[in-house]
Amino acid sequence: MFLGANIPLEKADDDSVRSWLQKYAPGAGDIPTAGVLREIYLPKIGEASCDQVKRAVENQKVVLLANETTDKKGRFIFIILICILTSASGDRLFVGGVTELDNANGTECSCAILSVLAKHDIKYENVVAVVNESDGT
Repeated sequence: MFLGANIPLEKADDDSVRSWLQKYAPGAGDIPTAGVLREIYLPKIGEASCDQVKRAVENQKVVLLANETTDKKGRFIFIILICILTSASGDRLFVGGVTELDNANGTECSCAILSVLAKHDIKYENVVAVVNESDGT
């Protein structure tokens, strides 16, 4: 629920939030702390999400949309989206990966792209194009 509503997990440790959830969310019981959510539940959600993407892209022609940016701390962040060209289910765009890079160069970006292909079991012959939009800054 916290992830779906874009609520920081640290809010799970706030006494007023815990008390409200216990009062108004039947069956909430003892709510896990933010640390437990990160350690136990987030990896499970990540695995389930990866499995969903794998099923959706299996034997589909895809385009990878990639872009790099920097965060507030000056770190290079490389984002890869997977776009299915035709999909009967209507789901066509997935986050393939978000990676922090040491340098935003061709080698590291290529390695990140290859990692996403491997992670989601996408065959090279199913990649129609890789698009990297760069604004030159």
